[in-house]
Amino acid sequence: MKNETTPDNITDMIIVFCRMITADENPVYVFVENQEYSTKNNCFLNVEWMVRDNQEEIVNGWAIWKWLIF
Repeated sequence: MKNETTPDNITDMIIVFCRMITADENPVYVFVENQEYSTKNNCFLNVEWMVRDNQEEIVNGWAIWKWLIF
């Protein structure tokens, strides 16, 4: 069973980890709002629909998760 969640805040450890991926950008929180047509665990297709319906642009990035260990 996976226990993943969004980190509570952007810690120094997260910043160091992100610097190993890219030195050019800083980590940020991205607001996520479900749409009527969105489906769970289908983020790539959900984004394609959102871009099509709103004439937006896809911006790729990384999702950083915190693992909860019990």
